[in-house]
Formats: sequence, structure tokens, C-alpha cells
Amino acid sequence: MATQLRVVSVLPSATEMLFFIGGGHLLVGRSHEDNFPASVTALPVVTGQTTEYTTAKEVDEVVSASLAAGNSLYTVDSALIKELRPDVILTQDICSVCAIDLETVERLASTMDPKPKVVSLNPECLDDVLANILQVWGPFVKHCSASYMYIP
Repeated sequence: MATQLRVVSVLPSATEMLFFIGGGHLLVGRSHEDNFPASVTALPVVTGQTTEYTTAKEVDEVVSASLAAGNSLYTVDSALIKELRPDVILTQDICSVCAIDLETVERLASTMDPKPKVVSLNPECLDDVLANILQVWGPFVKHCSASYMYIP
């Protein structure tokens, strides 16, 4: 019997896509921003934010200062991710301000044995979002119960 895939998602939209295709049971770790579906909040958190703010002005000031200093806005719990032993890490490469950057995820993955597959989702329009759902579905199709998913 094949072993079940283990997935870590550091991107909330990827987490939601995984649940949408019936693969939520594969998820073993999530980002600090994941909150849907509610059951995901019971999973280990593998990322964090380095900033705190309450106003739009503070957001701009803190983010600008962090980026100018070359600092990431996020933390990654590398030890926890290694302990979770994911086969796949779901991430993105559109915005280093919005979530963990691809380079950080790939650098971590390269230190792991076995090395997990890194799947980066980078939608720029609605067609891309729909293509990303299929991209997420591909590696997991044998492990998902997406009987309610409709793909024309």
C-alpha cells in the first residue's frame, strides 16, 4: 500500500485549494495566516510574522523599513518543517511582502532528505487561479476525494 503524501502549505490560498480538491487530510503543517477551513487551525504553524502594526500608516512604515534593511517580514520554522517531513511544500513567488518567498522555501527544501517537491502558485488573473487548482490537484489526484469538485 502506498504511503500517504504529506503536505506543508505556507500560502493560505494553496491550503484552501488543497481542501477544495479533497486533499485537506494530506496537510501536516500550515502558515500562520491559514484560518479556512476552521479545521486547519488545529495543524502545526510553520511560519510567523516579524512585524506588528495596527494602522495603514504603521504597515507602510514597518514594511518599508524592514525591506530597506533587507529583512524578511516572515519567519519559517525550519526545524518543525523538517520534523513534519513533507513530500510537497505549497508556496508562491509573486510577492515577498505577502508571504514567504520562493527562494527561502527552496533553500529549506534543498537541505531536507528526502527533498520535498516545491509547488509555487503564481496567479495573475482568474484563468491562472483556475489553472493553479489543477496544478495543485495534479500531484495529489490519487490521494484526494474530490467527488464534489467540478471541472468542465
